[in-house]
Amino acid sequence: MTRARGLVQPFRADPNRSDLEVKQLVEARMERKQIFIRSDRPVELHVVVEESVLYRNRGDAAAMREQLDYLLEVARTPTVDLQVLPLNAGAHQGQGTSWTLMTFPPSLQGHPGLVYLDLLGEARYVDDREAVGTYRRTWRHVLGAAASADRSLQLVREARNKQGGERKSAHRLAKVQPQQ
Repeated sequence: MTRARGLVQPFRADPNRSDLEVKQLVEARMERKQIFIRSDRPVELHVVVEESVLYRNRGDAAAMREQLDYLLEVARTPTVDLQVLPLNAGAHQGQGTSWTLMTFPPSLQGHPGLVYLDLLGEARYVDDREAVGTYRRTWRHVLGAAASADRSLQLVREARNKQGGERKSAHRLAKVQPQQ
């Protein structure tokens, strides 16, 4: 829990939250991870991270090793696709932003999807068809610039190896097949 706390606290607008508040945030984050491995309708996730974040320390070296080990492990599950945007990719349309594009099942035909923006001190959902379309086009651009899945895992392993220590993940993710 101490390592996870070191990862959560820097992301909060108020770093002086009480221990109880930070503990609750950490517990919520740990529970949220389960949605990708649950056997009943796991959520599918395709994420692109910039290579620089693999080296940006959050917590101590042990916490970084744990996080990178987790990325390597979760990327092997059938519901998670992880790609890394290499440093040499240069400038891209999504640069300097962080957003989540959510799409919905075919039963909601006609719904443009949602964009979730995690802003300092607030969260915002965008459902305007034109705005969602802009994010969708940007997503395709970022995907085109990102490394392949295999190369991305190699980049994560390289970052992990630079942290030192044995590769001993505390996470044991079950391999689940998404239900059709």
